[in-house]
Amino acid sequence: MSGKVRTVTAVLPPRHVHANVPIVSAADLQLVESPLVGDACEPPFGSLPDVVRGREAQIGELRVLAAAGGVAVLSGEIGCGKTTIVLAAARALAGDHTVFWVPAHQRASFVDAMAAVASRLRVSGAEITRAREEGSADLAWRLLTAPPDAATGSARNILVIDNADDPGLAADVIRRARGLDPERWLTIVTTRIVTGLAGSGPATTLTIDRLSDEDCAHLLLDRIRELDDHRRFRALPAALEAVGLLGRVPLAVHLAGSAQGSSVARHTLSGYVGELSRAPVGRPGLRADEPAYHLLRALRPALDAFGAEEKDTALRLLAVLAGSAPGRPFPLGALVVATGPAETPLAYRSVRLLAQSGIVTIGTDDNLHVATIHPLVARAAAHLDGGPATAAQSVRGAAAGALDAMTRPGGSTRPGDDEWQLWRLLIPHVRHVLTSPGSDGDVVVLRVAHRAVRQLTSHGMHRAAAQLAEDALGRTGSLPAGQEGAHRTALLDRGLTLQACGDDLKGAFRHLSDVALRTRRDCPPDDPEAMHAGHCLAAVLHELGDLTEAEQLFRPVLDARRDVLGAGHPDTLTTMQCLAAVLQAAGRAGEAEEMLQQVHSGRVRQLGPDHPDTLTTRHSIAYARQAAGGPGAERDFAQVLADRRRVLGETHPNTLITRHNLAWIEQAGGNYAAAEDQFRAVLQLQIPRLGRAHPHTVATAANLAWDLLQQRQFTTARLLFTQVLKIRTGRLGSLHPDTQTTRGNLGWLTYEEGDFVRAERRFRKLLGDRTRLLGDHHPRTLTTRHNLALSLRSQRRLPEARDEFISVLGDQERVIGGSHDSTLATRYNLAVTLRMLNDDMWLTEAMSLLDSVLATLRGRPNPLLRQTKRELVTLLAIRSGRADVHELLDDATFEAPPTTTADDPLVRRFVDDDIDDFVDPDLTD
Repeated sequence: MSGKVRTVTAVLPPRHVHANVPIVSAADLQLVESPLVGDACEPPFGSLPDVVRGREAQIGELRVLAAAGGVAVLSGEIGCGKTTIVLAAARALAGDHTVFWVPAHQRASFVDAMAAVASRLRVSGAEITRAREEGSADLAWRLLTAPPDAATGSARNILVIDNADDPGLAADVIRRARGLDPERWLTIVTTRIVTGLAGSGPATTLTIDRLSDEDCAHLLLDRIRELDDHRRFRALPAALEAVGLLGRVPLAVHLAGSAQGSSVARHTLSGYVGELSRAPVGRPGLRADEPAYHLLRALRPALDAFGAEEKDTALRLLAVLAGSAPGRPFPLGALVVATGPAETPLAYRSVRLLAQSGIVTIGTDDNLHVATIHPLVARAAAHLDGGPATAAQSVRGAAAGALDAMTRPGGSTRPGDDEWQLWRLLIPHVRHVLTSPGSDGDVVVLRVAHRAVRQLTSHGMHRAAAQLAEDALGRTGSLPAGQEGAHRTALLDRGLTLQACGDDLKGAFRHLSDVALRTRRDCPPDDPEAMHAGHCLAAVLHELGDLTEAEQLFRPVLDARRDVLGAGHPDTLTTMQCLAAVLQAAGRAGEAEEMLQQVHSGRVRQLGPDHPDTLTTRHSIAYARQAAGGPGAERDFAQVLADRRRVLGETHPNTLITRHNLAWIEQAGGNYAAAEDQFRAVLQLQIPRLGRAHPHTVATAANLAWDLLQQRQFTTARLLFTQVLKIRTGRLGSLHPDTQTTRGNLGWLTYEEGDFVRAERRFRKLLGDRTRLLGDHHPRTLTTRHNLALSLRSQRRLPEARDEFISVLGDQERVIGGSHDSTLATRYNLAVTLRMLNDDMWLTEAMSLLDSVLATLRGRPNPLLRQTKRELVTLLAIRSGRADVHELLDDATFEAPPTTTADDPLVRRFVDDDIDDFVDPDLTD
């Protein structure tokens, strides 16, 4: 018999690490396997003219700078040829340098392309996904400046940041670029900001002015094919005259020359000059000295050379591009949809003419054909018809219409990977149209934004989805009468994305409650929208820990879906599975398993026994059986694992999660050494397969840390827990439930090490956050209160500990039931506390509590069972009057931790080298 006081934590496994881990869909798997960045960082050499006139000096200077490294800034007005200069220099240097091209028209495009650069440098796919999801320029730079496995080694690189026209982004780019190793990197930044660019002092600055008349004339003539020297000499005066009319704006001159050199040119160069001079240009909102004024002058005769049908179609295509995100590639398939299926051949013919005339650029992105329009051409195109106000509405409406036609269910999008490739290109345009002035109350724009939010969410990009949903909700204030449904959809999207992010569950609840109230007011109870709203509200109540309310809301939704949709409908089965999860969380695992068996039968009928969704339900059944203490859980998990290996493969994330759960069963049964071996095997596969920062990898590392903690290998456990906390804090924030779980785990580690005062400090800080975020009676709040009581008891503050245990026990019995493992742990620890008070009345109560724990656990494999029996023996010894009992109880409560080493190859692969510099949020004031 051991006289030492043993303590039991209320909840052993960290949150979301076994059956509750989100299942990875095929689309998510593709995101993990191959970062969705395509060739976004490839320099667009295909758009570079064969001849570059008048810029030889600047090109030569950049070639010289490439040898020295550092930062070069090319500044000049839009359309002056900065991009052409850099392209020409980069093409000349590409043989000896790796060139990365990062468009920076918008912060999102910058982050996307920087993620592509990181991919080329072999940065972890999970880190790249995180950068894209969060839209973090700071993270994008960290990916670039400290790649863990740079493919380029000591090779020299050129990083081009093109069109960094936002002052804040431009200044940050220059500051960050100065931190790159000049032995390996030359960073070239192009920007319209000519003066006062912050941080550009230490950089080499090249100011790009408009070309001279003669250089412009030769630039124009270079683009007209089949001009021999004699004809070129004769055409030079006309070219000089055209240049004067075009204001010596290089882009306008390029467009004019390309149009005149195309197969549809209608005039000789002299006749073209006459057409340029006659072209009406005046437009309110366009000044005569700005480049777009001259682009518009060149654009009109270029389009007038088209046939009537081609011109009409080209104008519609230009309207779509002008109303979309400037400078971002637009899928040709989506662009052509704007003309209608019957006009597809005409649309492609018009696109070819636009490309021949230099108005658009055609290329590929991730194996999809795309069209790109220069931002200056887009601005000019927006003034082709009507005044600027009507033009803005027209181009925005054209872009929204094309996006709507392309993305509607059953429309032109293709399933699977191709669909996401399209969406990856379309989402920046959706964001641009949604946030453009005048989009308030535009139902079409809101409809497209809703689809984009769903796509981002399905690919795990929750923060990007939440931001887009917030923008959409902000545009609903001016909805016309009869469009209440669009407002409800925007509210629903905002609530669901907040729930997915996890760090504002109360905000999600407010939005989803509002949706539920509106649908009850506007829709009959059996309307699919009303049922969906109720389902979503119940789901967030589950997340908030209000299990009673969640069950009361799920049940009528389930009944309504059975009546309206049928018992086997996918939505009905989804609600049933969610209700089963609530029952299981409430300690009613037997009921949960029975309901999941019905879901499984429906899945088999619908999808077959080997469909991934069917296997997911079987996985959940095994977990429910394990939670209920059923004898077949381990066997069931093993069968699911065999089928997942056969259907999905050995390293599919779902296969690894089932292996993870088998390890957790070993851990829950106290077989820590066996569990450790299994967790290590899973983690060994997850790190290269998913990346160190993937949620599944992090969850396995957390459970391995917990397992090591149980084996009192505190040094290694602390390293792993700290790295998990660092990843989760950076990715999710300190208040996200998963981050809070890790904070609690570190608190428990501190407690096990015997530092009870610091453990109390950790638990109190966590308790404040959980109470504020989840409420007083959420199961995880109760767990923290339980552990706080333990830290009080270990400081011999026994009355405080007793009162807290009694309060927690009452709340747990009401919220999660008397047979839940956490409730039993609190009952056991209350009994130990009462025994320590050494009062006859309390000893009797302690005996009663232990008897109830023993009766509940009988037949269930649980480490608490053995500890309860030991505590009962101790109590019996005390009541029998043994003289040495108090001496035994005064022995050291905690053993000294064994000597451990952090020199562990697997741990080194997971933990950052600078982990000691991480600032723990719970140890700062």
